[in-house]
Amino acid sequence: MMPALLKTLGLAAARDRVTIEIERPDGKREQLAVSGGRPPAGFPEAFLETEPRVPAGWTGARRFPSGGPPRCDLNEADAWWLEYLQEYRVLYLRMRRVDPVSGKLAYFEFFRKLFRMMDELKPRAFVIDLRHDHGGNNSILDPLIRGIVERPWIDRDGALFAIVDRGTFSAAMNAAVFLDNQTRVTFVGEPTGGRVNHYGDAPELHTPNLRLLLQVSTVPWMSRFPTDERKWITPDLAVRSTFADWSDGRDRALEAVIDVVLRGSLGSRILEAARANGLQAGAEARDAWRRQYPNPWNEGLERRPLRLAGDLMDSGQAAEAATLCEVLVGLDPGSYLAWRTLGEALIAREDNAHAADALRHALEINPHGETARMMLERLGEKP
Repeated sequence: MMPALLKTLGLAAARDRVTIEIERPDGKREQLAVSGGRPPAGFPEAFLETEPRVPAGWTGARRFPSGGPPRCDLNEADAWWLEYLQEYRVLYLRMRRVDPVSGKLAYFEFFRKLFRMMDELKPRAFVIDLRHDHGGNNSILDPLIRGIVERPWIDRDGALFAIVDRGTFSAAMNAAVFLDNQTRVTFVGEPTGGRVNHYGDAPELHTPNLRLLLQVSTVPWMSRFPTDERKWITPDLAVRSTFADWSDGRDRALEAVIDVVLRGSLGSRILEAARANGLQAGAEARDAWRRQYPNPWNEGLERRPLRLAGDLMDSGQAAEAATLCEVLVGLDPGSYLAWRTLGEALIAREDNAHAADALRHALEINPHGETARMMLERLGEKP
């Protein structure tokens, strides 16, 4: 806190101290007067990806379990590190900073090690943890993305995850965008801290009179189409960060990933329920997912199940793709993409009459849908 700034904004009564109200774990509240001044020795003056250690004599809010801090807070001196969670067969990559060097390894050496390990272990899932990652050097990301794309057995629904939060920005934001563009990643956690297209590369500047240090982003990063105006990447699997979890050292985002690895993705749960007990059961599976993982940032019909339908068609499973799409159009009858994908799946299943009906529904929603129009005409039907 900067008391002088708070005084200028009318939020504090004095320039050298501020009064704050805290709430104890038992619910009791009390007010404390905190004086300004130099921070204790060893306390960082900048907001870093790694939490500063609590100075001697201070009271910390975190109460770690016997196992110590959560996995994402381990190895705080390293920009990135790797761990194999053998119990779940999950390969976990922590990227705290997008730096070219970590420890005694260059990024290209580390990524070679990562993918050798992946090829040897054949994990069920690969997790990239980008929480609290404020960026670094974008040029090191290409070998990571390329290595994932070259391994379709890991680049698939329910096997590739990225954990993100409001601290994911700058080069880490670009890492998330590259994953979103080029892979079958499932995003877990909270919305990212940056826009999909954003300004980055912030050189250090000083104000002319007071010589205050500023960092101002100057380079436009258009990692997506210029028309993509998303303020953030929305998580597919929403897990809110809470003070209670932070204080207790609990990592519910990684717990959610493990749950999906063991029990299946949203799309696979919908499909499994629909195949076993009908379309209504598939819809109920989606509703159960939303109750378990409520998503306040949801932007409509979940996109990952639709992508899974496309993957099923690519692998020759047209009947499964059609079943999944039938559930999805029932859940969101106003989705052009769901109806068009259903039409595509029915054509692959050689059910042209029902495919034509689905494509007509798609065109009723979006009369300018050229793909649906072309597919309908190819069936010999009039739009």
